Amino acid sequence: MNAMMQNMKSRLSRAATDIQCATMAAPAGFIGPSEGRVVVYRDDGKPKSINPGDPVFVGDVLEADTTSAVNVTVIGMTTLSVGGNGRMVVTQARETE
Repeated sequence: MNAMMQNMKSRLSRAATDIQCATMAAPAGFIGPSEGRVVVYRDDGKPKSINPGDPVFVGDVLEADTTSAVNVTVIGMTTLSVGGNGRMVVTQARETE
């Protein structure tokens, strides 16, 4: 019976992960070249380091230190820049055809 319960828990855990991944929002864009310390704040409010190629989502807040800079390529191929104590709040993403 114990093995059966473990199997059931494992299946439920995988199903929950699959549902979570399926409902995640599509990125609004991606991090491009950057210099210095640039962080992103997401739902949990904690700063996270970002790297070129990382996705950017609606609701993200990007912050660059005094001597830092980052480019963000949003869907539709527009490039935005943040630098020198700059802050960018991603408020919307466009659907592409």
